[in-house]
Amino acid sequence: MIEKHCDSNYKYSHEKSAKSFAKALCKALDIKQRIGQNSQLHSFTASQLHSFTASQLHS
Repeated sequence: MIEKHCDSNYKYSHEKSAKSFAKALCKALDIKQRIGQNSQLHSFTASQLHSFTASQLHS
């Protein structure tokens, strides 16, 4: 029982850090796009980020 509780705490913490990482990365990408980066590159990176985040949250 205790092991399962610790595991769920770890998973929650991991999801939280993955979400903040994703948010920070999106913010950085948004700033780069405003500066004048290629918007196609931004879209590709955002979709890659979404795939990465989804796989992190489900693992």
